[in-house]
Amino acid sequence: MIKTHPILFSGPMVRAILEDRKTQTRRIIKPQPTIENGVFEWLPKKKMLYAYQCVNCEPDMSFYSPYGRLGDLLWVRENWGYHGMGKSSTDRWKTKNMGVSYHADGRRTSGLDYEGADVLKLPADYPVGKVVTMPDDLTNEECHAWWHRKKSIPSIHMPRWVNRITLEIKDIRVERLQDISEEDAKAEGIFFTDYGRNCYHRGGAPQDVGDCPAPNEDPCHPQRNGWSHKKTTSHDQCLATAKSAFGNLWQSINGQESWDENPWVWPVTFESHLCNIDEYMKQAA
Repeated sequence: MIKTHPILFSGPMVRAILEDRKTQTRRIIKPQPTIENGVFEWLPKKKMLYAYQCVNCEPDMSFYSPYGRLGDLLWVRENWGYHGMGKSSTDRWKTKNMGVSYHADGRRTSGLDYEGADVLKLPADYPVGKVVTMPDDLTNEECHAWWHRKKSIPSIHMPRWVNRITLEIKDIRVERLQDISEEDAKAEGIFFTDYGRNCYHRGGAPQDVGDCPAPNEDPCHPQRNGWSHKKTTSHDQCLATAKSAFGNLWQSINGQESWDENPWVWPVTFESHLCNIDEYMKQAA
């Protein structure tokens, strides 16, 4: 039976998924295994990692994957906000006329099915009786304050009905953070910008390969560095490998010490479906 799990992503990583650059994510195993030189066994069907002090020992520690297993679904939580609600002819809110915005790319959508009864139950903190159709039409200060707060809501508070990205797990395993391969680093959404190749045939400062007298001699034309965890405007802002760029990305999110500690992580490979998780499950049924 397919199970579903929520998962948080930052704005840049949401954009990487939307742009089809990101098909992997790594999450720290909590708590961390404390066995340094033991034996580890990952059982994907059980979603369990076992740690042993020695071969043929009983397991000293076990870890359950909170992200599921092959075939399970993850529904992405991201920063969002309300941007309006419609009214029915009875001056009551409709369930299918809620507008929300997604901060990662600025997209707005309306007509979402708000969870609840047939007639929308307004959020508990909404100033009841101060009915408005859109935040731009506000004349009541209390309503205005509510809308201002609700225009920026952290990802942790995204409800399932607002979700717009569903991830289907294709693989999940266990490894040390710094054991990431070059190909897997690329799958984490790292940017590559081709700033051309350098030519050293004439000596001194490198020239562009287009001005080279022997442009087909590849060993003399090393690639200018082009990997980064964010968009760049110069090769000086790039690194030689995707793995190095991923290291910078990891540190920007988790801190310098986290990379140095080289924790055990869950590498999750996924296929993205750009629709609400319940819509996806209904279509796949």
